[in-house]
Amino acid sequence: MKTLVAGFGNVFFSDDGFGPAVVSSLVNGERPSGAVVRDFGTGGIHLALEMCGGYDLVVIVDAVARDDVPGTLFAIEAEECAASNVPDAHATGVSSVLALFDSMARQLGCKRPKVLVAGIVPLTTEEGMDLSDTARAAIPACRKLVHALATNFIATGAKT
Repeated sequence: MKTLVAGFGNVFFSDDGFGPAVVSSLVNGERPSGAVVRDFGTGGIHLALEMCGGYDLVVIVDAVARDDVPGTLFAIEAEECAASNVPDAHATGVSSVLALFDSMARQLGCKRPKVLVAGIVPLTTEEGMDLSDTARAAIPACRKLVHALATNFIATGAKT
């Protein structure tokens, strides 16, 4: 099974940089077995293009405003991000990436992978290059969540 773990977010808007921070910790630590781990920052088009690479699973790590306590970790189907009320600090949100991928996939004949979002409810997305203490403290738990998502997907032989 081919897996992509994609950091997504804008490091110039506090907790919106959560995805890149988690991915950086995976690159410098233990990554899920056999997974490609990359930080896409705000490059939604680059992520959509990479998703055409024959992946079975894509785990996008991002901060997504949800009706929950800041710092809450979650794993959701990517389509659920369309309903989020996140002020989009990186101009291309997860739902835009999916729409762009679907458009490219029709033209290129790419299969759509299973796309999950592992992330955090941000405390703040104000200008600033530092994560809140809340988001920083959640990085180790999010790493474990990403590992669990990838491992469970592989173990069950899930197909899209």
